[in-house]
Amino acid sequence: MGQLQEFDRQVIDQLRQAQVIEDMSREGLDLSRGVIVIRCPDGDQMLDRIEHDRQTAIAAGVTPRIHLITHHGGCMVVAPDSSFYPGRGIDEYVLEQIREAEALKEIHLVLAEIHAPCGKAASLGLTLVHQIVLQMAAKPRIKAVDPTNKVLCRIHVDFADGRKRTYFISRAKWLAFWDAQGRALWGHLFEPLMMETCDPSDTQRAPN
Repeated sequence: MGQLQEFDRQVIDQLRQAQVIEDMSREGLDLSRGVIVIRCPDGDQMLDRIEHDRQTAIAAGVTPRIHLITHHGGCMVVAPDSSFYPGRGIDEYVLEQIREAEALKEIHLVLAEIHAPCGKAASLGLTLVHQIVLQMAAKPRIKAVDPTNKVLCRIHVDFADGRKRTYFISRAKWLAFWDAQGRALWGHLFEPLMMETCDPSDTQRAPN
């Protein structure tokens, strides 16, 4: 089990200060039908994450319905030209899983999640910034499955001191932050090809 890297912790701190990420709450979430969650199947974190979602539903006064779509890389596999399992068609498989989950369960709330530390991301040499860029690139493809679905992005963090937190991350706020500060801070981390395919400043921006 890996530990949160200092760089990734600093990224979390900077994004919290800039209010790009916020503590997860149930406000504005219609949990009455349940939720489709796309996440890594990390055995060290799964129980905490499921219990968090269960308690959120209970606090909202509804029966928990947590429909999991799990695989290494979570929502990041759906990003265009993702570095996770390239050429194997896993992106189309995941998108089909979302379509089926929506149809079978009549759930229209999708949570696209990444987490840190992530062993699979680390094995590919990816920082949390890389993960967020892939997550933001994946969101429009997930939304396109059904534009009436509500798609929200989350980050689950296991801090070195044992604290675990789940944050919402706004795509609109991330894009604005990237333009204002992020590119100058972290643009050097990316190869030109990745920035071409997953650039947070892409002009074809989807709402939030």
